[in-house]
Amino acid sequence: MCSKILFFIIFTSAFFLRLYNLGTNDLWFDEAMSVIISHKFFEDIIPDRQPPLYYFLLFYWTKLFGYTEFVLRLLSVIFNLCSILFAYKITNLLFDRQTSLILLIIMTFSPFHIWYSQEVRGYTFTTFMILMNTYFFILALQEKKNRYWVFYFLSLVTLPYVNYFALFLFLAQGLCFLFKKHQILFRKWACCIIFSMIFFTPWLDIFVRQTIFATHSSWIPKPSLKSLIITLENFNLGYNAHPFIYKLSHLFFAPPFILGLFCSFKNIFFSRLLIFSLFLPIGICFFISRIITPIYLDRLLLPFSIFYFIFLGYGLSKLFKSWLRYTGITSIMILILLSLNNYFLNYMPSDLSHHIGLYTKKPIKPILRLIYKDWEENDVIVYTSPSIRASFIYYLKFHPNFNNSFKEDYYCISDKEDPYWQTLWKNDDEVITIVNHKIRTYSRIWLISSSWPRDGTLDENSIAVREWMEKNYKRVFEKWFDGILVGLYEKR
Repeated sequence: MCSKILFFIIFTSAFFLRLYNLGTNDLWFDEAMSVIISHKFFEDIIPDRQPPLYYFLLFYWTKLFGYTEFVLRLLSVIFNLCSILFAYKITNLLFDRQTSLILLIIMTFSPFHIWYSQEVRGYTFTTFMILMNTYFFILALQEKKNRYWVFYFLSLVTLPYVNYFALFLFLAQGLCFLFKKHQILFRKWACCIIFSMIFFTPWLDIFVRQTIFATHSSWIPKPSLKSLIITLENFNLGYNAHPFIYKLSHLFFAPPFILGLFCSFKNIFFSRLLIFSLFLPIGICFFISRIITPIYLDRLLLPFSIFYFIFLGYGLSKLFKSWLRYTGITSIMILILLSLNNYFLNYMPSDLSHHIGLYTKKPIKPILRLIYKDWEENDVIVYTSPSIRASFIYYLKFHPNFNNSFKEDYYCISDKEDPYWQTLWKNDDEVITIVNHKIRTYSRIWLISSSWPRDGTLDENSIAVREWMEKNYKRVFEKWFDGILVGLYEKR
């Protein structure tokens, strides 16, 4: 009874933590792209390099509940909470109630998982599906009942349409059959895999095209051995910890994690399953990124961090002195809460290597309110930084407070724009060059500039376009909005 009450308290805390400030921040680039792709699916799915299922779910979710920030992010909250439940059940199956409760505490307060539970992206959906698949795989092997194999097969068929990294999980599960125990069940597992691949064939053409696009056009840097250390640090504390706290985390997270690894070998088959499920995806992803094309991003490894937390929780539960166990849990929680506090303050004190491709969210709605107040009939909005373009498209075309408020908006490219974006948008009708005649047909131009960081700097394209505007137009107004520069220009 005590453990049930404790479970309820911790899980309720997880629920409210994920709802806290859920709709406060405006959508940033990745989130806005999720909404856009869900409505322009076959136009934008190739560059996104993701399978379709999350976007289909998001499309119908928005049709039912709308397009506000809170509603859009709530879908990720639901999947994250379901992931916590499945992680708890998996740990309870393989270990004990104490380990399950420690895992529950870690996942409840994990800044890494809270970040993605409050984003309009498919990462928590992937985590949920991978954990559900793992749960039914374990039950199918333990109970040897056909109904669990049916549930396992259904999740297996779905997974390639959720995230391509799920293929690494199939390999991890298959490697477990190299050892003697459960070899008689290998045929059932192999049949499930073969049929799931058959069900994937309708999507195979797009998968190949996405793979080709990724090999020829990628903004992701090639990882180094330091990247593996950073991955563990992000698993521990998310993206918002201070550099010193990241280093300190190894002292408190590494010993119980290693202890959990060694102690888990009492159940040799399932310990190998967890080990392969943790290390194999990270290793393959690192290898592909070094040899073929960079795909190594910590956010793509989010589902596999659960297996890391399971070993961490088991190691903490195996500390032979109760005072040592409580001290370890308390120390880890203090570090986690320090990082979590920074997250809710939108503060990222570490350098870019700790959050590649991720940035604090910028204010979009205040800018649109300002423009709306002074908007005239022959005005146009022009963006100069890719970091803000998708966000403005979302607010102008989907958000209930702003959709159809402004009829004309373009993205302006100079010769200083990054080649990646020039290639990606070369056939986009809403992208123009600074010498395009369309610009000159408008009386006033609202020029909106920024860069990826929220630090008051402008990217090279923004600087080049603004210099051209200063020479050819008269600046009427200019104002900074926490990382975004808004200027109003009119004809001389």
